Amino acid sequence: GWKSLCPWVCRHIPHLQDITNSVLPTLSQMMQNPTSSAPPVNMGSFPFVFRPNVAIPQFCVAYRWWEDEAINMLWAYDCNDISQAIRFGLFHDESSPQSSLLSRNMQFINELLLAASKPYEHCRLPELSHPQKVEELLLRSSIPQRPLLTWNWIPTISGGSSDPRTIALEIEAESYLHFQQIAFEDIVRSALGYKAVSVEWFFQQHTSLYALLADHLRMYPEELLLYLKIEKHLRDQSPFAYHAVSQCIMAIHPDGKHDMPSHDTPEFAFIAIPIQQLFKTSSSSLSTIFKALSVLAVRFQQTYIQSSKMNWFEPFETSLPLLEDWLSASATDFAAALTQTDKCLFNRLPRGTHTEEDAMVLEALIHWQKLRDSVRECCSGLPNLVPYFQKSILEIYEARNYYSLMAILDGLREYSAIGCNTFRDCAASGTVIPASLISPEILSLIDPSHNFVSYRQRYHQHPGIPFLQPHIREFEQRGEPVPQSLLRLFQTTTTSQS
Repeated sequence: GWKSLCPWVCRHIPHLQDITNSVLPTLSQMMQNPTSSAPPVNMGSFPFVFRPNVAIPQFCVAYRWWEDEAINMLWAYDCNDISQAIRFGLFHDESSPQSSLLSRNMQFINELLLAASKPYEHCRLPELSHPQKVEELLLRSSIPQRPLLTWNWIPTISGGSSDPRTIALEIEAESYLHFQQIAFEDIVRSALGYKAVSVEWFFQQHTSLYALLADHLRMYPEELLLYLKIEKHLRDQSPFAYHAVSQCIMAIHPDGKHDMPSHDTPEFAFIAIPIQQLFKTSSSSLSTIFKALSVLAVRFQQTYIQSSKMNWFEPFETSLPLLEDWLSASATDFAAALTQTDKCLFNRLPRGTHTEEDAMVLEALIHWQKLRDSVRECCSGLPNLVPYFQKSILEIYEARNYYSLMAILDGLREYSAIGCNTFRDCAASGTVIPASLISPEILSLIDPSHNFVSYRQRYHQHPGIPFLQPHIREFEQRGEPVPQSLLRLFQTTTTSQS
């Protein structure tokens, strides 16, 4: 395996000796105990291109209030809060969850473990000792350790025929692949100044890129011109790959730094700063912030892990304006407020020039998409919100607010389509919410067949705040101006309802 290759690799790539000597013991420890936190790799005398305290924006607060709240959660009786506290691990002492749970009485630990287990697992739980049950709880609540991938891209002799842009894109793809191995929970931990295994490993792999390229350029100095061109192509790609390549070129060719732009922004700023702001500016409890982080974990997955293209420079969007409403208002109050907001939105449609009218229609469509996406994200991150939306759907349906009704239904449909167990496991107790709780009459409205024929039939019989897409399609097919036609449609609706 790898150990047999070490002498050859280190003989031909000398700078990897320091990395190899430090990485192998760490890997061995993690393979023997995969659930434990691996210690940061000591890079020895090798130039550490990435240091967490430089690549991650500093986060300094006078009082780390969340650590006290997290400890209090471990001693309280909310199963979900305890699980979330373990999941994110925002403790000054990493052993706090284990020591706290070991001190809890056996009956509560039994209840906690039952809530976290599947029914078919219950029969084997009594066989476990108290410490074993605590370990089982910690394992179930902690994030699974992903495989630690090693840097796979290696520079080759170009012979003067390689395309700089192609090589830059290969390096970018490798860097993005390694970023996709980072757990969101580790992103949160590192942003707040805690050790995070997958983040530190990510830095170490980009240090390996530096080492590989440094030895390649020392062995083949004629390749320097090629990598000067590659450096330019990397400027708008992965800042981590760019930093490794540019630092390497400057070490080999110090005069080249005059042609390189200076980068003072920490590479992880695009995602660390928005998370830091959650803890700096939020007046919410840690329990509420954990709920927000659960939803943001879904957004992180969709934005960075499931995407084919990485945007390294756009800040991670952490705003969740609707979540606060859903956590603080009843489904009835939310439905009433949403319908009133939608009426105001449609009343504004015809006010202004033709260009402004088109912009208002676009605003209404974007608002609809945001509601749909928020429902999907929040149900994926917080499945116990599904019954809330089921109740609000009934209220909105009775109010004939088809605009928001269809957004919520479509959000639930997307949540189901991506395999998030819609209407199942909606609480720690394992409560099952069957799809039949939403009547077929309502569910049929979201069927897009024949330009949403079920919806259009319902709307013709019981007009209300319209679902825009099928009406816009009809107006466009008839060559009618969309804003004015929507206004007439809405005015007809309000007249019939008054």
